[in-house]
Amino acid sequence: MSKQTSVTILGVRVDILTMDQATKNIIGWIKGGSVRPRTVVKPYVEFMVPIGGQVDAQAKSALTSADMSVADGVSLQWGASFLYGAPRTKPTFFKLVWSALVWIQRSTWRRQILPERFAGIDFTTRVFDSALDHGWNVGVIGGSPDTARTQLALQERWPGLQLANVWSGYTRTTSTMDYDNANSDPEFMTILDEI
Repeated sequence: MSKQTSVTILGVRVDILTMDQATKNIIGWIKGGSVRPRTVVKPYVEFMVPIGGQVDAQAKSALTSADMSVADGVSLQWGASFLYGAPRTKPTFFKLVWSALVWIQRSTWRRQILPERFAGIDFTTRVFDSALDHGWNVGVIGGSPDTARTQLALQERWPGLQLANVWSGYTRTTSTMDYDNANSDPEFMTILDEI
């Protein structure tokens, strides 16, 4: 019987990986000479629940088509253990309450399906460490609107890190989440062209 490699929570695939395994996957893609862009997502529960009564179809599509999808928070670890873990019982209201109040406090129960949560900078740090070790260029999008400050902070933490560029990611398109009209946002389109 083959080992399960992912679970589906609210229609979104989440891969069963540790940070070490996920980092090795990225290193393998780069060393393997992969020329196609790869997408790694870190969904958290807010990406999966309906907003205003419906889930954003584009966001869900981006999450489900990613090359790697890793759990961002405890809520996904809880969901995976509730749906797929032991004890294997039918989901009931009692199981829901008991798992949310008692089992989630036990790290062995919470981590039985998704062994680690990829919170905050933890995973990014590992990727930057690997890029520094291998001499790879890194482009960073997000963080502070002050890209010079972000670049300085990265160079202080990882001296010698080869930064291809640092983009703020704060544009009209990302602020309004109106990606249908992104072509009319010159700043957003410039970032896309540079990447």
